Amino acid sequence: MLWIEIGGGDGALLSRGLGIMADAMRDMRPIWESVVIPWARDHFKRQFETDGEEGGQKWVGYGAEPKYAEYKEEAVGHTNLLRWEMGGRYEAVYPSLVSGNHPNSYMRMTATSLSIGTTVPHAADLERSTIGPFNEPSPPRYIMVAGQQKKKALITQIQRAILQQLQAEGLSIGAVRASY
Repeated sequence: MLWIEIGGGDGALLSRGLGIMADAMRDMRPIWESVVIPWARDHFKRQFETDGEEGGQKWVGYGAEPKYAEYKEEAVGHTNLLRWEMGGRYEAVYPSLVSGNHPNSYMRMTATSLSIGTTVPHAADLERSTIGPFNEPSPPRYIMVAGQQKKKALITQIQRAILQQLQAEGLSIGAVRASY
């Protein structure tokens, strides 16, 4: 299983990251649904499309895993990193991260936190140095990482969505600040 979590049970972490606007939101679920979940699904998709470059840490190729690369080419006709039977019934990690409809897709949402990822048992191993099926070293390939610019852009999107939500509820930022 592999996932990321945003927020926390008491909201303190959320407040530090997003400021007092997050405190004024009693329920972040509309923000999770409209901003964060689509952002995460798109980010995961781009991670696979760019072999990790989207997150700032390009994945190491199969250079140290020649037996596995040969096996994979013969078995599924490609050596794309972290993909198996592309679009086929045996592929699990990629579709479970880019679609909430996959049986291995994982999401837990509360008013103050969101966890999103995959329940595929070996997914966490993909982000660790391991020994592969042919006794070859398999380097970590980080799926969940995002660079500082990307994180900053997400926080800005969340803050804008919170502001819009609060304004729709008739609150102004001045009113939120005055209550603290």
